[in-house]
Amino acid sequence: MGAAHQLNAVHIKELKDQLRDIEESIRLAEQKTETVGLHNDVLRPELKQQSERYGNLVSQLNTTMADKAELQILLNEKQEQLSATKKKIALIESEILHFQKTMEEERDRAGKENEYLKAAIVGVVMFVDVLRVLSVVYINSKAENKTKVQETRTENSGMRK
Repeated sequence: MGAAHQLNAVHIKELKDQLRDIEESIRLAEQKTETVGLHNDVLRPELKQQSERYGNLVSQLNTTMADKAELQILLNEKQEQLSATKKKIALIESEILHFQKTMEEERDRAGKENEYLKAAIVGVVMFVDVLRVLSVVYINSKAENKTKVQETRTENSGMRK
């Protein structure tokens, strides 16, 4: 039995050594837990500050993104307005060119009509001049005929007496 007793004593000694090692590990773990707890207590306010700072930064980023989106919408609207204005300008320029062409054609037509009317006026003036000459000739011829008729009447009346 001595050998069994001795074997048990060795086994008990090993278990006690293991127990002592476990107790030492527990003590070290408790120390580490206390140290970590102290560090947590020290870091907790900083964590709170960092969390608040992070929240503020996220809020600022959201505001910036909202502002950017709003500006992009305004920019898009302005680009649409600019595009519409450019189209209107192009249309107006086209209408101006058409108007200028029409005006030029109208000027040409009016110039030709003016030349025609000047020529017609010259023709009418010449016609009036010819009519005046003919009127004068006619009046003179009529006066001569009247004079001849009167002379003939005078001669005839002298012959009757």
